[in-house]
Amino acid sequence: MAGAKKQTKRQNAAPRTPKKPKSPARPTLIGSGSTWTQEELDRFKVRVEEVDPKSTIPEKWFDFNSLEPYQRGDMPP
Repeated sequence: MAGAKKQTKRQNAAPRTPKKPKSPARPTLIGSGSTWTQEELDRFKVRVEEVDPKSTIPEKWFDFNSLEPYQRGDMPP
């Protein structure tokens, strides 16, 4: 019986590994409008419009005439 008391005393006095703190809940991330619910779109006053990529991306990025040298492995002109 004395051994059991000593063991319990040692266990109570022994340093304990701290418990891992709970991370707080992540806030709603603002991301692609296509993944949002209508309620979120309304809350953040997001206007969903169709955008023509050619109006925002420079024309030179749509010129694919010089791809042949790349396909052969040559340096472009």
